[in-house]
Amino acid sequence: MSRRRRKFKKLDFSLDPDTRHGIFTVGIFAIAALLLLGLFDLAGNFGKLLDGAMAQIFGWDRIVIPFFLIAIGYHKASPTRLPLKLTNYIGFILFFLGLNPLVNIGTFKSIPPTPDALAAAGGKVGVFLAGPFINLVGMAGAMTLFAAMFVVSLLLIFNTSLRRVVAIFKGFLKIILKVLKMITSPIYKLFAFALKKRQNFPSDDYSQNAGSVSDMDDGEYEEEEGAEFVESEGGEGHSRPAPVRKPRKKRPRIEVPLELLTKRDQRPTSGDIDYNQSVIQKTLEHFGIPVVMGEVAVGPTVTQFTLKPSEGIKLAKITALHNDLALALAAHPIRIEAPIPGKSLVGIEVPNQSVATVCIREMLESREWRERVNNLVFALGKDVSGKPWVTDLSRMPHMLVAGATGSGKSICLNTLLMSLLYSNGPDDLKFILVDPKRVE
Repeated sequence: MSRRRRKFKKLDFSLDPDTRHGIFTVGIFAIAALLLLGLFDLAGNFGKLLDGAMAQIFGWDRIVIPFFLIAIGYHKASPTRLPLKLTNYIGFILFFLGLNPLVNIGTFKSIPPTPDALAAAGGKVGVFLAGPFINLVGMAGAMTLFAAMFVVSLLLIFNTSLRRVVAIFKGFLKIILKVLKMITSPIYKLFAFALKKRQNFPSDDYSQNAGSVSDMDDGEYEEEEGAEFVESEGGEGHSRPAPVRKPRKKRPRIEVPLELLTKRDQRPTSGDIDYNQSVIQKTLEHFGIPVVMGEVAVGPTVTQFTLKPSEGIKLAKITALHNDLALALAAHPIRIEAPIPGKSLVGIEVPNQSVATVCIREMLESREWRERVNNLVFALGKDVSGKPWVTDLSRMPHMLVAGATGSGKSICLNTLLMSLLYSNGPDDLKFILVDPKRVE
């Protein structure tokens, strides 16, 4: 009788994608916290060793690394609130590579072989980066290159224009100057008061220089240029200047603060994005349509999932599965945009679980509004991806606002008027509003 072999079950160590995602996020936050605690000597001996190693490698720029990790962890935990693309990560790398030598470039000429001097000089990374550039283009040329790298990194991180970066820098300088003025203004007033008190004495020759009214000759006077003298009815010899109409001065425009408008931090709830992506991909593959999922754009009312079908797949096959996708996603109605204008992708728009209200203050604080070409630009709203949209009223001599009841026609007109009021003063813009039905 043969012995029966016992069958041992293999241990299953496979984890759900969401579980792996959560473990990775917690690990990033833990590493960032240890690095921050090590900077302030609050992590014991391990923190000292970790901070010392980071100082030898990165120098003082190790302070920036925990904040990069926090940003990455926050993106992993909530990708809709802090969307990061490949260009943002490239910007982070260029930011560090440009900041490290730029801050410590003055210490690279003579570095004693001591750990403290190496840490003060940007660490081994700083020496490795700055050394070849200094030998190649000199100190001034290296500073120029690293400064350019630093500015390019800011453009990539914030995905903005150079004009916006310069505007932010100017605003930062204005804040610094305002703070300095607030600090130095009391001191200046104190010195001015003391100086005025010392010089506030009557002059000795005041009585000699002061003339009498009777000493003035009645016949000596100068005619004012541009004044026309008109003879009065009382008799000859008496004349008065005719009044000259002066041009009306332009009133100074009063900046209306945006704080008067309501601000809402309401955000749309799009559900489990990763789960919906997998549902869309599996549903299409079930019907013989292999696709590669792309980026996800969360808008105020809908979330757009982008996908790229394989070669040879007709778009009509995807649009024909409209109802099947709505059933699989348990969402109605959905919209399939095949293709997305300007892209070789297909977009599937799924309604959000909770809709976010777009406030006009949020539009007037956007980059698109601040970079408007003239003062006849008004805010429209946000598109599917959540990008603010503005348009130029001067390019549309006629405009028709149409829509069903409750679609937002009155809100659109109110937004147009508020946009123009925030851009123009009473001397620059006049309104003629005609409402025959007296609805608004």
